[in-house]
Amino acid sequence: MIETDSEKQMLENDKETVVRSDASTLNVDFENFSDTLICARNAGVIMDPESRAKVLDTFGFEGTRCAHIAVTAPEERCRLQLLRAFDAPRAGDNCVLEFVYRPVLGTGVNLDNWPIIKCYTQGGAPGAFEAEFLNDPAFCMDGVIDENSRDIPRQVALELRANGKASEGTYNVSVAGRDRNSVCVKTGLPQAAWMRFIMHRRDAKVDLYIGTPGAEELIGTYDDLLSEGELYSMTIGNPEDPDARGSGYWDSFRAGRPLKKEGAVAAPEKSIKHVGKIAPVPPKQLKLGHEKQLLIDDWSIAKTGNIKRTFHRPEKHPQNPLIVSDQPWEPRLIIGMSVERMPDGMFRMWYYSGDPQPHWRKQSYCCIALSRDGVHWTKPALDMCEHNRSKDNNICFDQAAIIVVTDAEDPRPEFRYVGKIRHQGTQGVSSPDGLHWTNHGVIIPQSLDASSVHWDPVRSKYVASIKLGYKNRRFRGYAESDDFLHWTDSYLMMDVDELDVNGDQIYSLSMFRYESLYLGMCKIYHVGTTDTCDIQLAVSHNCMHWQRPYRMLTGSKFAMKENIEINYPDPHTQPFIPSAKPGSWEYGNMDPVSTPPVRNGDKLYFYYSGRVENHSGKLPEGMTWQGGCGAIGLATLRLDGFVSADADASGGFLITKPMVFDGGDLYINADAAAGEIKVEVLDEGMQPVPGFAFSNTKPITSDRVRVKCSWDEGKNISALAEKPVCLKFHLTKARLFAFWCE
Repeated sequence: MIETDSEKQMLENDKETVVRSDASTLNVDFENFSDTLICARNAGVIMDPESRAKVLDTFGFEGTRCAHIAVTAPEERCRLQLLRAFDAPRAGDNCVLEFVYRPVLGTGVNLDNWPIIKCYTQGGAPGAFEAEFLNDPAFCMDGVIDENSRDIPRQVALELRANGKASEGTYNVSVAGRDRNSVCVKTGLPQAAWMRFIMHRRDAKVDLYIGTPGAEELIGTYDDLLSEGELYSMTIGNPEDPDARGSGYWDSFRAGRPLKKEGAVAAPEKSIKHVGKIAPVPPKQLKLGHEKQLLIDDWSIAKTGNIKRTFHRPEKHPQNPLIVSDQPWEPRLIIGMSVERMPDGMFRMWYYSGDPQPHWRKQSYCCIALSRDGVHWTKPALDMCEHNRSKDNNICFDQAAIIVVTDAEDPRPEFRYVGKIRHQGTQGVSSPDGLHWTNHGVIIPQSLDASSVHWDPVRSKYVASIKLGYKNRRFRGYAESDDFLHWTDSYLMMDVDELDVNGDQIYSLSMFRYESLYLGMCKIYHVGTTDTCDIQLAVSHNCMHWQRPYRMLTGSKFAMKENIEINYPDPHTQPFIPSAKPGSWEYGNMDPVSTPPVRNGDKLYFYYSGRVENHSGKLPEGMTWQGGCGAIGLATLRLDGFVSADADASGGFLITKPMVFDGGDLYINADAAAGEIKVEVLDEGMQPVPGFAFSNTKPITSDRVRVKCSWDEGKNISALAEKPVCLKFHLTKARLFAFWCE
């Protein structure tokens, strides 16, 4: 844009007037910041769990909280980072960043080339701090960091540094230029007083204002370190400069457009949402249709008598493991990621293959396996990706692990399959056929390695199960999207509770819709005991509030940690898929696939991975192992057979909540081969509906996954359409798994 002489003069005059920020991009005063929340960008704040950076609770410029960092010893590294929110306006040209800073509360401190602020673009790869965090043994993001092919974050605006002596109680401010040489621009600032720093970026220059709040003055105009780059993140502390020492208190960060006269400042950050806290409430009147009602919880059940609910573990296949590391591109590890049943009946699996290389120890691929029966698998030559100069392999994508989900309803053919890559959070990929992929870049920046994306067919949304670091442990988060490309922030969702063994953590949660509810395969990491992982069943009615029923009230029976074994004496309690004893291929580190179980006849096929090593990659003491440490197995379960309502020879009953039928016939999944089940229909007053009473019911005496309920004279429930009624199941030596209408 060409400016007139008068416009240029007006801009020059504006420099004499202090410019403030409207905080439209970021407003952080730390009042609602959740301490120790790592990587979910509550208020845009990221803190290293091992860092000495902290948020004070009793001191601040605004309110009672501010950020504090102190580095007093050589090589001590400490940092806090602020990022603009995922949906916040970008801060490019004509943006204003302001914050307040003071080195000390009282006694002076030595400031040695101490970074007050650095600003960065987003970039396509992590900076030094994130790169170190990616490989942290506790959180292990396992991102793909290829500095040669990906843009690294670059500095923008100005870099400000402080120098001063404790004995003098003052400090000087320097501006570091592109050549890293610093120029002192302000001297004699008191260390024990708040100073406001304001940067106004415009026309490849930055106007810098400094002064006590309300009395700031223009210090000078300097070259923008990268005028074309957006101001994405602000960092305080010294990780790239381990020799820099000092301390400081920071508060009231605002980034956005210049604040207009009489304009309003955007509200500061809100406390991060915890979507898992509120349990959904069943409707007073349910609709019973083709979606089956299961007996896992009391969502559809009003009353029971002499009924015992039994939790059923799937049976591990006797031929396990079904897929092992036996190819040159699978030297270290394979992990099952996703499985689908194709229209022709073929099973197709996407699995992760680890192939560590000297230049990148986390080199990995996404491979394809095929099976006619779900048990015997082949690895087809796809002729797609090179390995050792040959395409004679089953690699379909030559990057880190892909987790694949399907949405048959998506009108975009190129999004028939979607998935994620572990890099700088989560990158999204899509494909029309599950073989040829398009990378859409970072879609969820606030996530760690064991995150997954899924499709919710009921709400027509993509949902993500996000691995977060929270309270110095792993924690599950939730995000959602309408188009897979634009996602909400990552919210808190799920944590361990008092029924978990001390030290347990939730490592992953693969979510899927199953009939009338949501189920999850929840990987539990036994950090404080055996350093192993197994898989538990989780249940939800809104995909956000999760429960893991059927856990022992006293916790699982663990031996001493040195014995590296877990003992689950009751097969009718969690875990859903337990790990095995030391020496087994599935001893140490279990992983569920990210997709729902595959129906094969009257059974559900659950594919999972196991490793001979524990989570830390160690074999049990005194044990040796040849070849790859990971393999893929299968566990099978009766259709709908997660939990059954059981009655013995003395009989029992189960009464549903009021419901309206959406169908003409009532069906059940039940095992009554040794007894019987009879179903009567009750009105709202709990009285039998004429013609549907107990005496009119024809008993069911079979063991079948789909059997129709009937009454005298061939009556069916179509005569009761739109009338609220309750079902009463009478069981004698029988098990009921599910009921529904067709």
